[in-house]
Amino acid sequence: NLTSLNKTNMTDYIIPKKMEDAIDFSVALQKAIINEYASICYETPSPYQKCPNHEELFKTSSKPDLTNKNRWVDILANDSTRVKVIGIEDEYINANFLINKKYISTQAPLYDTLDDFWLMIWQQKSPVIVMLTKFKEKGLVKAYPYFKDYQDSETYGNITVMTVDIVNISEITITKLYITCNQETRTIHHIHYKEWPDFGVPKSTECMRDLIKLTNKYQSIGKLIDQIGPIVCHCSAGVGRSGAFITIHYVTSLLDEEISKREISIPQIVTSIRNERNGMVQTIEQYFFIYQTVNDWIDNVAKHNLNKKKKMRACSLSLLPSYEFSTLQIYKNKKTILSISADIFCHS
Repeated sequence: NLTSLNKTNMTDYIIPKKMEDAIDFSVALQKAIINEYASICYETPSPYQKCPNHEELFKTSSKPDLTNKNRWVDILANDSTRVKVIGIEDEYINANFLINKKYISTQAPLYDTLDDFWLMIWQQKSPVIVMLTKFKEKGLVKAYPYFKDYQDSETYGNITVMTVDIVNISEITITKLYITCNQETRTIHHIHYKEWPDFGVPKSTECMRDLIKLTNKYQSIGKLIDQIGPIVCHCSAGVGRSGAFITIHYVTSLLDEEISKREISIPQIVTSIRNERNGMVQTIEQYFFIYQTVNDWIDNVAKHNLNKKKKMRACSLSLLPSYEFSTLQIYKNKKTILSISADIFCHS
């Protein structure tokens, strides 16, 4: 339990064997990342340990008459960043805004919060819902189903949700939904990644990178039709897997905007979202997975850019009589390798 580590014994933490096998970072870098995460846990509130200002932080979500709206007794919504749903009791739902309201992280809907969940989606004009848990895991209910099968519909409060299309891509299911309220109909895309184990990490980063690209695609479609609200993300509790996904998505969006890698700090981002929603990124394995996915994202972009330059170069060279010979000489065995290192991200 890294939350119990203090600053004197962080450097003695042993690298988990499965993590060492899965990630090809140097041992020194692995230890640095472990120390980073331990420091974050030490400096931010833990859902498993009551902090001195606990009642102030969770004033609304701790109310006795609202406890039935919390899936887990120790995962509450920070009062300062909680999403307020107009028209329900205390405007309360177990959900928080993150990173300047770019994201909403929430618990998976309960039977008693289905109406609240869809009202939040409607009021926030969210274009995409990212789901990172199965409805059942190891025999336990992790999420209550909140939409129907293909060509079927259900009404939740004043909102009718109809399933109009379902597409399966590897381990990801994309569902197109029409949601209707007061004779206005909007389109929502639900992206369900089903192979991320609770408290664990996916087997590779490839499917996660595909999930990021799909989220970007449907977010862009939403913007075209004036659905400019935050991405809504949930696992079961809305802290572990959701925290890792949101961090990865935000970091890759900064990279895509060509923000300098030296200006991007993963520990600062994780610290920030943990202060906005208690317990985000629950395990050291999830924290490592953030680095691994971002590293592979950078690697993939570098390869794409290299191939693009090759095509552009080849196009211009094809005008020359010696095109074939030149191409072979210029590109034979040429590689670009990018790997994460201490000088890629600014740690603090």
